[in-house]
Amino acid sequence: MNTKLLISILIIFLLLADVSDAAGKATKSKGKTKRKGPGKAKPVAGSAAPPTGELPMGAQLEALMKEQKYDEVISRATEHLKIQDRDVYSMFTLGHAHFAKNDLDDAIRVWEHLISIDSGSSVALYALGLAHFKLYRYAKAIQYFDRAILRGIDKTNEKGCLYNLAQAHHFMGNYKESIRYTRWIDRIQPNSNEAYLLWGQNLLKSKNFTGAAEMFEKSCMAVTDERCFKLMGRAHALDQNHISAVGSWKLAIQFSGDEMKYKTLTSNTPLSLPAHLRVRQTNTITKDDRSYTISPVRVSLPDPPTEEGAEPPVAPSPYTPYEAQFGRPGPDIVTVDNFLTPEEAQQLIDKFEQTSKNAPEQRVACFERSGRLDKLRSTGIVEKEQPSKFHDDGKLDPKECLNATSSLLNHLSYSSSTFVHYRESNFFDSISERIGRVLGLPVRNGATTQILKYDPSEKYTSHTDCAFEPINNDRAVTVLIYLSDVEGGETSFPYLNVSVAPKVGKVVVFSSLDKEGFCDYLSTHESLPVVKGTKYVIQKWYHTLPVHHLRFDALFDTTYLPGQALVDCDLSDSCREYLRYDPSAFPEDQPAKPSATEEPKPEEEEEDVEISSSPAAEADPASKDEL
Repeated sequence: MNTKLLISILIIFLLLADVSDAAGKATKSKGKTKRKGPGKAKPVAGSAAPPTGELPMGAQLEALMKEQKYDEVISRATEHLKIQDRDVYSMFTLGHAHFAKNDLDDAIRVWEHLISIDSGSSVALYALGLAHFKLYRYAKAIQYFDRAILRGIDKTNEKGCLYNLAQAHHFMGNYKESIRYTRWIDRIQPNSNEAYLLWGQNLLKSKNFTGAAEMFEKSCMAVTDERCFKLMGRAHALDQNHISAVGSWKLAIQFSGDEMKYKTLTSNTPLSLPAHLRVRQTNTITKDDRSYTISPVRVSLPDPPTEEGAEPPVAPSPYTPYEAQFGRPGPDIVTVDNFLTPEEAQQLIDKFEQTSKNAPEQRVACFERSGRLDKLRSTGIVEKEQPSKFHDDGKLDPKECLNATSSLLNHLSYSSSTFVHYRESNFFDSISERIGRVLGLPVRNGATTQILKYDPSEKYTSHTDCAFEPINNDRAVTVLIYLSDVEGGETSFPYLNVSVAPKVGKVVVFSSLDKEGFCDYLSTHESLPVVKGTKYVIQKWYHTLPVHHLRFDALFDTTYLPGQALVDCDLSDSCREYLRYDPSAFPEDQPAKPSATEEPKPEEEEEDVEISSSPAAEADPASKDEL
């Protein structure tokens, strides 16, 4: 045989042997891969296989999230995404960790990148909506919630997405849209207490008070929740059903779990007008060698509720006690002439104008209705990029505040006010003491003295000075002292058919609470538009128990600069400018400071009482914004 041929056959044989051996090894290796040993996991598609004994990245991040190790999640997910930049699960978890840390802008950045890769991720869209919602960007939140629903959000998140969408519309003032989504929730999950509660709040804001009360009743009877009964009482009060309102508020106290926080409603007689002011005919009293004329204000009460088929009540005399007319005590209203001299009134006006002149030109504008500011941005009155901040004082609707431009201030209509605290002015303190001597209202029960200014066409909408909810040591009596004569600008009590015209030196005194200490809707009042002239008025609230010269320093927590004035717009779109009173501008009127060796004068021991001290307007925002 040819030697060359033998060599060729041998080479082919050796080559075939090598291939057979390699195939055998591959088969064994393949068999081993099929057997899952402990600690070995199948590689995740689209990612590198983890080292032996390690969980895949998704499982690692999930475990860390459960342990609330958010910084470690962020670190590992960030490094992982540098290699696998399209791993949507790790990307979503990275955003979730930022969200859990309240780094909301970072969460938004991550999730927006995620939906640029996977635009159909309804969960990511829902998460983006939640992040914008927490930043009070309700218009943006609505866009993402809508997209999540259109993409077909899973059943687990459907109710939550619809509820947050309804809430966002509520905060924007889109009450009809909010009701539409609460109805949707009721269809997919009937008898949802949360949906009924929000539904009722929308009806309340829409001034459908009867419907709101019925919706709150559906929710309250199931959950026996303090807040729910408070809202139900407010709806009844605004529906002019005082008996049902008080019944609801008593249930709120009962289910609060801490009745002591309402002790002024359960253990004290509320402050009311002293006996010498509750007169049936004009009377004159003399104090400090001066005569004061006290006159009762004639009121015309609505008919008391009667059972169906009962005889209508006999028309009462204007001076008949409220119990006979309305079946319960109501607000007393009296006027006192010549309380201040024209010279004293002018001195107070001068102090106010000097305070206004000293205020920085830059103002901060705050809005309780966020939707209103969004509309101002859409019209160009407020720049879209202008930064703002939120001031959440525990209310349902937090305030959004921003530095006010001249175009915004020119667009708004607002009255002005300044608070003068106790021991900042001898003159103001002397007026508080005169109120105590002449009107019989305890000085220590009075809150800070306030001066208000209304230019022509300015007004303040209907409200009560008390809150339409159970409040510990609520405002019980209001004192208004007119400092100028104007045309228009009356203080009107719409439910009592009464208007009091401003007159220099005249005082109006009225009570706000019923005999049990609950807010009486009959005390609703408003400041009518000024027709001619400038209206100046002193306002002072008195509480049932001492308030230790309550201050309103927290009012300026929203300002950007020290001493900056604030324009505050409430839910009823009434706006007021608040100016800081600077005692140093009036050195001749500052009380003398006690010397270091002088013993401080002992004060009567009074029980400290926790009270509602909302300074934001002439009335408690919890009640006035509903009227």
